[in-house]
Amino acid sequence: MSPLHGVLQQLSHSHLPWLVLTMAVYLVTLALYKRSRCHPLLIPVFPSVVIIVGCCWPPTRPTPPTSKACSGSAC
Repeated sequence: MSPLHGVLQQLSHSHLPWLVLTMAVYLVTLALYKRSRCHPLLIPVFPSVVIIVGCCWPPTRPTPPTSKACSGSAC
């Protein structure tokens, strides 16, 4: 097992990546808020939540087709 694999394995059981992601997105949205001259819709918490949830939301998967094995009223 490579050292990189071991580090990634440890990080997968840690909250550190989520903390780093949250802080990075917050800092980006804070800069956007300041650049927009403090527009009320760009208060850093709201866009941060939208970005994090948008990135982590599972993509929609099509439902598998149903089987037509039974036809008629007697199944």
